[in-house]
Amino acid sequence: MTVMNGSTIVATLSFAANENCWPCTANSLSQTVSLQSGISYSLVWNTAGTWAGEVGVSVVNSSGVTVYSMGYNSQALAGTTLSTFAGNCAISASIYWYSSATSTAWLSSSEVLSSGTYYAAQVINGVQSTDLAATQITIIPNTSVTTPVSACDSYSWNGTTYSASGTYTGTTENCVTQLLNLTITPSSTNTTTASSCDSYSWNGTTYFASGVYTGSTANCVTQSLNLTITPSSTNTTTTSAVGTYTWAQNGQTYTSSGVYTGSTVNCLTQALNLTIIPYSTTLSLKVFLDGYYQYGSTPASMVAARYLNLVEAGSASPGAVTDVDLITVQLRSATNTETIVHTVTPILQTNGNVQCVFPPAATGNSYYIVVDHKGSNPLWSANPITLTSSSTYDFTNNLGSAYSDGDPSLSPMHTIVSGLYGIWLGELNEDGYLDAVDYSDLELDIYASGYQGLYLLDADLNGDTYVDASDFAVFDSNSNYGAYEQRPY
Repeated sequence: MTVMNGSTIVATLSFAANENCWPCTANSLSQTVSLQSGISYSLVWNTAGTWAGEVGVSVVNSSGVTVYSMGYNSQALAGTTLSTFAGNCAISASIYWYSSATSTAWLSSSEVLSSGTYYAAQVINGVQSTDLAATQITIIPNTSVTTPVSACDSYSWNGTTYSASGTYTGTTENCVTQLLNLTITPSSTNTTTASSCDSYSWNGTTYFASGVYTGSTANCVTQSLNLTITPSSTNTTTTSAVGTYTWAQNGQTYTSSGVYTGSTVNCLTQALNLTIIPYSTTLSLKVFLDGYYQYGSTPASMVAARYLNLVEAGSASPGAVTDVDLITVQLRSATNTETIVHTVTPILQTNGNVQCVFPPAATGNSYYIVVDHKGSNPLWSANPITLTSSSTYDFTNNLGSAYSDGDPSLSPMHTIVSGLYGIWLGELNEDGYLDAVDYSDLELDIYASGYQGLYLLDADLNGDTYVDASDFAVFDSNSNYGAYEQRPY
C-alpha cells in the first residue's frame, strides 16, 4: 500500500508475512508517516498479492483517533484508493515574551506591560525559536464614552429595553466602553380647561367645537385642552329717556340715541337700544268740547269721537278708545299775539286731558295758550303763562281761566253743567264767529255724511260719527248765543 499526495508517493507500507504463524503479532506492522497539516492525502492498495483476504489496515492520527479502518476479507478493494484524508498534526505552540533581546528569562503571564518594545519567541512542542522578534507594544488606557439620554417611560439600547433610570454598560471596542446614563421620566398630562365664545386658538390651531384636544409633549408632559365652546348671543334692552340715560348694566350715561354694547358674560352680550328724547317743555292741559260732553257721566267725560269715526270708517288703526279728536295748541308771544312761537297737535282724551310737548327753549318764557278745534273758535288763556319744564293749565273748572274781552252778555266758554266749562262748537268757516253763516258748511257735511259715507267731518258736533239733525241742534243752540273768538291784541 502507498500514501499518496496527488501523484506523489509519500510512503510505502509493506512487510514479509510468516506463513507458519497464524494468527500472530508477527504478521502486523505499525508504521508512522509524517504528514503536513492541512494537506490532502490518499491511501492506495496497489495490488492484492498473496493472502489478500488476510489483509487489514487502520489509519490513526497523532491524537489517537482512527480516521479510517478496513477489515479482513476486503480483497475486493485491492487496486483501489481506500481513503482520502487531510493531515491534522497536533502542535503544541506558545509565545514567550522577553524585556530585551538578550534576556534569558521570559516575562510572567501576570506581568503588567507598559507601552514600549518587547521581544517574542515562539515555542513549538517545547522547542523555542532562536530569533527573538522585536515588537512595539502600545498600551491603550481603558476609557468610556457616556451617552446621556432622557426618555419617557422606557428606552431601548443595544437590544435591551430599560424602564428605570440608571447608568448601564454596553460594548467595549478598542478599549472604549460605551455607557448609558439614562433618565426615565414617567409620562404625564397637563390639562388646560378653557371656555370660549364661538372659537378658541391653541398652539396655532383654532377650534370651533367643544372637546378634549392633545397638544405637544415636552419633558414627558403632554399638553391637553379641555375646551368648552359656547355660541355668542345678545340680550337687547330697548328703552327711551328724556335728555340722558344711565345704563345700570355698565354705569355709563348716554346723551344720544343709538345701540350700545355692554359687558359679555358666558358669551351673552348685553346691548342697549336707546332712544334719547331731547329735553322738552311739557304742558298738561285740560279742556272740554261742549257738544261732545256725555251728560250724567261721573267723572265728567266726552265721547271718543275720533276712535268711533275711525272704527266706522273701517280703519285698521283706530287708535285708543279714549281718543276724542285732534286739537291744535299754540304758544303765542305775550308781547306780539300775532306771533305763533310753538305749535303742537295732540289728541284730546275723553277725560279732557291732553299732553303738549314743546321744545326745551319754551321753558322759562311767557306765552298765551291758544286751543283750537276744527269745529270751534280758538280759546285763549286769560293771561300769558310762564312755562316750566312741566306745567299744567285747566280751562274746565273756572271761567276766569279763559281770556274775556269783557262782554257781560257772552262768556268766553260755554257752561256745560255747573262748574264744568267747555269750548263753543259750531264755528265751521273759520271767520271767528259762530253764526248763521256757518250753516252752509253744516249742510255740506250733512250731505257728505249721509250720501258719501265720509267720516271725521268738521260738523260732527256731538261726536256720534254722523252729521245730521242732532248736530244741527248743537249748532243752533250755540249760534243763538252769538259766540265769537275773544282774544287779546
